[in-house]
Amino acid sequence: MLSVLITWLIMAVCIMVIGRAAVVMLYDDGLLSDSYDIIFITGILVISVYAQIFSLFHGLYLWAFIGLLLIVFGAILLLKKKRRFFETLADDLKHIEKKYILIMSLGVIGVALWTSITPQHYDTYLYHAQAIHWLEDYGVVPGLGNLHFRLAYNSAFMPLQALFSFKWLFGQSLHTMNGLFTVAMMAFAVLKSDNNEKSVLRLSDLLKLGAFLYIFYDGFHVSSPNTDTMALILGYYILIKWAEYAEDDNCDIRKYAYLCVLLVYTATLKLSVGILVMLVVFPAYYLIDHKEWKAIFKHISLGIIVICPFLIRNVIISGYWLYPYEATKVGNFDWTMSKTVLQGDRAEIVAWGRGNQDITRNGEHIWQWIGEWYLSIHLVWKVMIIISLISLIYILIHALQKRERIFTPSGWLVCVCIIGPLFWLLTAPLPRYGIIYMIMLPCIALAKLMDDRPKLEKIGITAKRDISRLHFVLIGIYIVAFTAYMMYTDVKIPGAFMQGDYDNREVIIDSTLGVDIATPVNGDQTGYEQFPSAPYKGIISGLELRGEDLSEGFKLR
Repeated sequence: MLSVLITWLIMAVCIMVIGRAAVVMLYDDGLLSDSYDIIFITGILVISVYAQIFSLFHGLYLWAFIGLLLIVFGAILLLKKKRRFFETLADDLKHIEKKYILIMSLGVIGVALWTSITPQHYDTYLYHAQAIHWLEDYGVVPGLGNLHFRLAYNSAFMPLQALFSFKWLFGQSLHTMNGLFTVAMMAFAVLKSDNNEKSVLRLSDLLKLGAFLYIFYDGFHVSSPNTDTMALILGYYILIKWAEYAEDDNCDIRKYAYLCVLLVYTATLKLSVGILVMLVVFPAYYLIDHKEWKAIFKHISLGIIVICPFLIRNVIISGYWLYPYEATKVGNFDWTMSKTVLQGDRAEIVAWGRGNQDITRNGEHIWQWIGEWYLSIHLVWKVMIIISLISLIYILIHALQKRERIFTPSGWLVCVCIIGPLFWLLTAPLPRYGIIYMIMLPCIALAKLMDDRPKLEKIGITAKRDISRLHFVLIGIYIVAFTAYMMYTDVKIPGAFMQGDYDNREVIIDSTLGVDIATPVNGDQTGYEQFPSAPYKGIISGLELRGEDLSEGFKLR
């Protein structure tokens, strides 16, 4: 567990210093300089873009981290000239109430315990660990998707985790990034909950409480370098931040515009949350209507900078701008993946999302499969979907009765939060992808209910007064859940120092291509050490190396 805390400290320092410097450079009028949560997310974004660019030329190992330290040093020099950041941060830390220090100390311990265990996520041994190993050793490799088509998913999270795996320091590849991001979300939900001067809980307050539902659900997966955790938490955070801004009637439109830049980054983490980028319509319309051409150019440029490394990596790995969409094919590279593979993979994603695993049924209308899908999901999801549906009906009735305008910050947020779950349901409705909508809709409905009925203000006052106690109880339950999980499963108890390493799967070695490639004896999982690997032996027979070694990639025969 100590290795987890050490890496969190190193990462947090790098993230906060670079994030503050970036915010100062982007908004020299101090627009976002007092928002530590925005600074943290900005630091993540900048470092992620750096890791993706570095991976185009070299593996994300020691030299990549040294390069990052040089950027940190440059950021420190900039901050010493521009702002008294470190003095301000130290002063703010001194004024945190003791109850919040206790709550967050318990929160850090709880998340660190969950992060310390050996990864339990199925996909980690399917392709997450392999993706990180490739990035550490080689960076981006042409045609890698031909060896293992799931490596073509190319989440921007993977280069970030590979950069911070610290294998060169600890002797094993750590996987602590999702844990740190969970701690950051928890800190935001706890420390920013008392900023509301009104007695009644607002939408942003309710959403911060709702964040704990996702943190609880994701406890089993936070030790894994999976691509869901950070994408869903970041998407959910942006929705909360948008709600905060909407509750401030005098909010600068540039704040909304910057959140949309962060949404573009979120989409590079997981395409399934890309629908949230619809929020961009509101600030775009406002800026165009007011002829704010400088702000428009700045934020469009930022979005391009964020997405370009992701798209370039996609092309190198698969030959397509966006995998698995064959219409986005680029040129005729010798490493381009087969359209048949893309079509098959996309069909499987839809079939698994609908719970029937039968790709021949993908052409069915929604009323033909939705009942079977609903029966196939866990009872918890069934209950949450019913609650979300009731909430949606109430939100629509409330909007019609009050004749609420759609094109306002709060109105557009609600609109996107209604379109989002519909998009999720009609594409690949795996419950874990839709959980943020199942939290959002009840929170929105409850916020509107509290606005509608002044008599509920007393409930709001009570909840507000006791909210820190509720945080304490929630984090206590989180730690108890970890204890119970370790007692009633066969998961190994993490050591006091090192994080639990990846498990190993039994493999056989194939040398057909002139290099040793591992394939699983059973199923399609391998792991981290069995490198490089393919999910099935039959894949290897259809490949050949593009050059003399692995760094030059793979192409189809």
